[in-house]
Amino acid sequence: NKSSSYGGGISLCESSPEMESIEILENEAGDDGGGMYLRESHPEMKNVEIRENKTKKYGGGMYLSKSEPQKINCDISGNTPNDISG
Repeated sequence: NKSSSYGGGISLCESSPEMESIEILENEAGDDGGGMYLRESHPEMKNVEIRENKTKKYGGGMYLSKSEPQKINCDISGNTPNDISG
């Protein structure tokens, strides 16, 4: 997937979903959050892989803005320019 702005794979705004056994792989965003972009969101993430995502700005894997995801057994790696930012 590719987004010209935020959240190449998933973009969450003011939400708190339960996410389990999800792969967020090889996505790209023009701005922040190649894999995921979270704004005022607090998802519960179990067994989630966020790998090989890209962005031109911040948070290749995940960009956080006023967000605190709960991560259990998650792999966030190999993202460009960095794995988590915000």
